Amino acid sequence: MKVSALKNILAQMKDDDDICVLYWEKSLYDYDDDDEMVLTAEAWAEICAEFDDWLEAGMFVSEWIADSVIEKCEPNRRSGRFGEVRR
Repeated sequence: MKVSALKNILAQMKDDDDICVLYWEKSLYDYDDDDEMVLTAEAWAEICAEFDDWLEAGMFVSEWIADSVIEKCEPNRRSGRFGEVRR
């Protein structure tokens, strides 16, 4: 979901309305700059779109996001460690 869509939803609510929120942002899943992998903005947008389409999103959400981050990440060629094997 784009922030603008969330703002539109929230603008229709009263300040004292109760809501439950699940919140993740890309920076929570980003790899360090010198890591061999990188999570691109495009990959994060794909993850968010897949999440929006998920009918049973409440179950195992954190696990799904973590798995998606691993699946969608790409080698970080700027790290100087591209192609290294972690031990």
